[in-house]
Amino acid sequence: MPSAFVLRFASFGFALAACAASASAQRYLLKDGSALAAADVTLAANALVQQVKIPSGGTYERRFPFADIARLDFPEPPALDEAEALVTAGQGEAALKLLDPVYRQFAAFPKTPGSPWSRAASLRLQALLLGNDETAIGAAARELMQTGLGPEVTGVAQLALARLDARAGREALARLMLDEIVKDAPLPSPPAPGCCAATSPPPAPPTPRPWSATCTSPLFSAATRT
Repeated sequence: MPSAFVLRFASFGFALAACAASASAQRYLLKDGSALAAADVTLAANALVQQVKIPSGGTYERRFPFADIARLDFPEPPALDEAEALVTAGQGEAALKLLDPVYRQFAAFPKTPGSPWSRAASLRLQALLLGNDETAIGAAARELMQTGLGPEVTGVAQLALARLDARAGREALARLMLDEIVKDAPLPSPPAPGCCAATSPPPAPPTPRPWSATCTSPLFSAATRT
């Protein structure tokens, strides 16, 4: 039977192998089909910088503009799932400690395919809403809106601003923001021509939700908590 020392050593070896595999998976895939290991480059203003050795001695910098990056090949940070659980449990400060490093690490790639920034930023906004820093909440929401990540992310940001208005008692402004969210929400795709025409009646128009029901929904509970 293996000794406790052997088992501990084997466990340590497995952990090192897992870390190495994770590091090797961190790559920037370029539009020309090549790939750059994250460990081989540094981030500069709007570019990746690679130090290339010269055979005769010395190095020179080779720059790869962010616009040349087709995709990030990075594993999903485990901190995001952990932070999401903390947000669900109402532990905003603990969630922010996990989210801020991921948010900062990928801030240069908010719209790059494969980047976890949008999820990190959305969770960060939800974590901030559990606190009372209205300046930080507003800044985080407007950042998401300005990034242009699509109607779903924009809707999350608009809802956060509506929560701020509801929290401050600005019901009319909150109502206007909610109207914008409903107006911008994508409509469901219509059925294919001839599909289910004989068996399915046309869908009834949606019934507008009363303002009081919106304010008492779980979406507003965190923001209106005193």
